[in-house]
Amino acid sequence: MKKLQLIIITVLSICLMGCSLELDDIRRAPEQAEVPLATPSPTPEVMEVTDKIFVDEVGYCTSDKKLFLVRAGIENLDGYSYTIENVINKTIVYSGTLSSLSKEETDFNTLYMGDCTELTRSGVYRIAIDDIGYSKDFTIGETIYRDLYAQVYSELKDFSYTDDMELIRTLSGIMLTNEIYPSSYLDDGFISGKVEALMNKYISNGTLSQDMDVNLSASLSGLLAQFATDYMDKTPELAEKALYASAKMYDSVIVSEEKPYDDCLYFAACELHRAQGYYEAVKTIEDITVALDNGTETKSEYDYFLIAKVAYLSSTNRPDYDRCEKMLDGLRENVKNISDSCTKETFYVQPDADTIGEEGMLDNMMQLSLVGYILRGREYGSVQRNYLHYLTGINAENKNYLKTRLEKTEDSNASNAILLSKLLFSLGSSY
Repeated sequence: MKKLQLIIITVLSICLMGCSLELDDIRRAPEQAEVPLATPSPTPEVMEVTDKIFVDEVGYCTSDKKLFLVRAGIENLDGYSYTIENVINKTIVYSGTLSSLSKEETDFNTLYMGDCTELTRSGVYRIAIDDIGYSKDFTIGETIYRDLYAQVYSELKDFSYTDDMELIRTLSGIMLTNEIYPSSYLDDGFISGKVEALMNKYISNGTLSQDMDVNLSASLSGLLAQFATDYMDKTPELAEKALYASAKMYDSVIVSEEKPYDDCLYFAACELHRAQGYYEAVKTIEDITVALDNGTETKSEYDYFLIAKVAYLSSTNRPDYDRCEKMLDGLRENVKNISDSCTKETFYVQPDADTIGEEGMLDNMMQLSLVGYILRGREYGSVQRNYLHYLTGINAENKNYLKTRLEKTEDSNASNAILLSKLLFSLGSSY
């Protein structure tokens, strides 16, 4: 009897072991089905997030080219395997191998690149490399830039603006985005409310405030004319009042003994010319264009020249054809130089990226986006997108620069808002 019991127990044990193996196979089957032919490296049970893997922390659109970089020391990672894991369900969804990118004479040594463009399924992922660690989490999705756009716009609405010059520059940047990329329009009364408040502050019963200097008058004149152009169909009564106030402020600047910065006056002249073909603005445009050609122009810290040029180029009030061609040629030359200087050895941006800083990079991104829009092509779209990837994690510092800009801190100010308004323009092209 005992012998029979022992036989039964043995048989049952074997059956249970077989069932367990089958269940393990079933659990593993979906993972294996999703992994490409490349064989992933064995992944340790415990790995930590490393600063050696550079990914865009915001993420990648599903149809984008998806590159990431790996910084190595003395180890050779050429041909080394990596896997990509879904953060939510912990399944491996992609695998591939690294390729050597460059040998830099810097402290970050050799760079290697991975390409996971084929991974198009929306989700939150991280990269795992044996003996190195995990990347930071990143997202793949259809609306990642739209979500970031909404976040940036929300931040711009929530700022406590204490300097009217910075508020004017921010509002003009948002309106420029709406002009070029109307599908990204999110205005819910924020712009019209701020513009009306500025008018009420500086003009009363047709009389201009004595608290305005010429640069504020010129900048506000430009903003009001820009508002009149953009909002004549939305809020016609307010737009008409803005246009009247704009011309009045412009005239006060022209007769003033004090001269404003050229960019502020150029902004006002070009916007008034676009809004109503303002004849008095033509000579100002001609004079400042000559200064720009000669390199003798004066410029404020707010730099309205690009916004002014867009206004002139989009004017229907008989702009000078040759001047328009010259403006376009200058913009095309600028973005070509930007594009040509970007190499894989410098994280796909120009070599002086760290020198010009975030503002310089955002200015370049605006030009890339604008020329890409004018040319109706994608020639510079990928370059502009590389800048965005750089600012959100694929850079020598492995740092998400935009994250600090979007975080509400005691240091948040309107200057930060100007930078975010420039970012908003570039994001508009991806909306």
